[in-house]
Amino acid sequence: MSRNYDDDNNKAVRIVWKKFEEIHPKETRPEWLENYITVSGKKNQNKNWVIRIFLIPKIQLKADQQLEWGIDGIPTVVRTDQTTGKRYMVICDGLTDEIKIIFEAEVDFTNNLINILIDTELDVLNNNKYQMLRMNSEK
Repeated sequence: MSRNYDDDNNKAVRIVWKKFEEIHPKETRPEWLENYITVSGKKNQNKNWVIRIFLIPKIQLKADQQLEWGIDGIPTVVRTDQTTGKRYMVICDGLTDEIKIIFEAEVDFTNNLINILIDTELDVLNNNKYQMLRMNSEK
């Protein structure tokens, strides 16, 4: 990917995060939320960036899997081969449920516009349904 692509993606993420914070100031968001959210983006058919802030359903680990926290605070599913004892990182094992998009916006750099596509009321979310993605370093 080109540097401009990455730069535009990062710029779009910052714009959408700022809009998310305007609508949902930190003091009004559930305390647990920031340890659970993921942000991603891609270009749509109009060549505008669509940025999603979402939650991943709780990971259902299999008997030979465990969740390990990396030095970056992000969890990784690790599988241990019962015969050899070798450990493998699980890249994709499928999600039993769909992700929960809590905020989505389209960023149009050409016209300097942001169009909010999805905005979820955050106080109705239950953290027991979602996977924690970062260790809470404040407590």
